[in-house]
Amino acid sequence: MSLHIGKLILKHLESQGINKSEFARRIGVTPQNVYSIFRRSSISTDLLQKVTQALGFNFFQYYSPEAEYHNTVSEPLASVSELERETATLKREAELLRQENEYLKMINELLKERSMGRPEPPVDDLHEAKMKKQKTAVKQQRKKKKK
Repeated sequence: MSLHIGKLILKHLESQGINKSEFARRIGVTPQNVYSIFRRSSISTDLLQKVTQALGFNFFQYYSPEAEYHNTVSEPLASVSELERETATLKREAELLRQENEYLKMINELLKERSMGRPEPPVDDLHEAKMKKQKTAVKQQRKKKKK
């Protein structure tokens, strides 16, 4: 089967749901020139590089000597290691947000106590109050487990 790069570009463009005007803008050509790209069976490397960047897909893979051409659209360029790094970052951010949420809950409880007429603890005692509350919660959990 012979390689028709224009048809591959069109197929990938349609699979991403990008309209032809937007594609033309991304690669710096007029919309009329886009249609001529789709009819081409070959393309310059400069233009193919622009298309690759615009669509986030490595069209050069079809020209690799060891690549077996299949008339399908391959996966995007994101690597597994990039996705793993992003996942790890998102997990760290989620944990920080959980911690922040817990701190805000404690602050909210302290504000409720204050509004109920109880004296406000000194700022240095806020940390102690937090630690005491955590110890109490741990003790309660242990009691529940023993039951």
